Amino acid sequence: MSAPDTKRKRGGLSQYFGWALLAIFAILIWPTSLGGATTIIIVSGSSMEPTYFENDVVVLRKAAQYDVGDVIAYKPFHGIKASVIHRIAAIDEAGEMTLRGDNNTFDDPFYPDYEDIQGRALFSIPKIGLLFSFVSQPIVWVSLLLIAFGIYFSIRNDEPASPEPQS
Repeated sequence: MSAPDTKRKRGGLSQYFGWALLAIFAILIWPTSLGGATTIIIVSGSSMEPTYFENDVVVLRKAAQYDVGDVIAYKPFHGIKASVIHRIAAIDEAGEMTLRGDNNTFDDPFYPDYEDIQGRALFSIPKIGLLFSFVSQPIVWVSLLLIAFGIYFSIRNDEPASPEPQS
């Protein structure tokens, strides 16, 4: 086998390996809103301190079963986007969960069904939510659009004019 054939085979294998890794990554982070099992939320409030703080990003994954001590996120009201992230304090014989924030002295008034649960907390990234909240501001988007238009038109105006045809 010649050197170019070996390089071509290695290149093809690395490309397949790259696509396989991309597919696995997509499956792992596919959001629940699109039928997947992963949810990413930004913490607001102080009810989960010292576990999670304001603007921490928490990655959650759907599970077949949840246990006492698990931190879960759930939607307390149907049709509303807001989520609550709290710890399971107890599960009774009927499977009803009692939830409570780590920094709270009282239980949640909500008892989520399995369908309401977005997932169990896997890991968090501290304070990265500040970046998301900054980027989501309309003034930031308008500013970025204006900068992009300015760059585009300044580059366009810098192009040399095409010579006029001689007759």
